[in-house]
Amino acid sequence: MYVRIARFEGGDLDEIEAEGALMRDGIAALKRGETTREIPPRLAEVTSRVEMLYDRHNGNVAVCVYCESREQVLEAIEVAAAGATNTAPSAIGRHHGCNPTTICCDPR
Repeated sequence: MYVRIARFEGGDLDEIEAEGALMRDGIAALKRGETTREIPPRLAEVTSRVEMLYDRHNGNVAVCVYCESREQVLEAIEVAAAGATNTAPSAIGRHHGCNPTTICCDPR
């Protein structure tokens, strides 16, 4: 399993929570078979799980997109970059990096 971890720093708590709500609503819509502006359908097809982690005290965010293969995580990075204009990443902080990472231990 692989994960794309995009890190953001210095975001506003209200904006971070609003972005999290948009992501939750977008994922729920895709599960119902509906399209959404927030999440490109292809991103949903190549991912297994999405998590948004944030530090309430410092305004830091990590968005983790899990994929089954390295090829899928690389495609997820491309799809997310192409769809970056659909959301307002500056609202959740300055983008501080994005790395495809291999998961060494997945107890599922």
